[in-house]
Amino acid sequence: LLKELASVSRPVVLAVNKVDLISDKQSLLPGLQSLSQKRDFAQIIPLSASKGQNVAELEAVIESLLPESGPFFPEDQVTDRSERFLVAERVREKLFRRLGRELPYGITVEIESFRRERNIIHIHALIWVERQSQKSIVIGKQGRVLKEIGQQARRDIEELVGGRVKTGWRQNTNSNQE
Repeated sequence: LLKELASVSRPVVLAVNKVDLISDKQSLLPGLQSLSQKRDFAQIIPLSASKGQNVAELEAVIESLLPESGPFFPEDQVTDRSERFLVAERVREKLFRRLGRELPYGITVEIESFRRERNIIHIHALIWVERQSQKSIVIGKQGRVLKEIGQQARRDIEELVGGRVKTGWRQNTNSNQE
């Protein structure tokens, strides 16, 4: 790691974690001194992340070393992602919440169409699964699971886009998409 850091010209902070597991804190000093002689660290901070010891100090040191700059985005812009992306993520979230134990994380949501028509937003989404057998899990008996996911996602999406949403799900049994 020290070889990797040799070409780094920016300040480097050495954070030594899990110090709570060492009963004799004095035994840390020789190792920390040895490391400080091998590289000029901006600071060396022993900490215990799990117990929160010196975490605030580490954050403060890192913050003090960051360069100041103006904002990259307007104050009212909360993300650089499109509405389509955010809608797909809302649907995907509902799928994971409802089917997390039954389906692997290989599930993908694609927004096939997204159009505004007066006060209604029409969204057609595709849910891609890895295997044909997973389709029935997503759909559920008589479409109940898909309907439930759609209702939950619709509520979140309406709040996100500030309007009424009408969704559509296309069923295609010849491929791994729903």
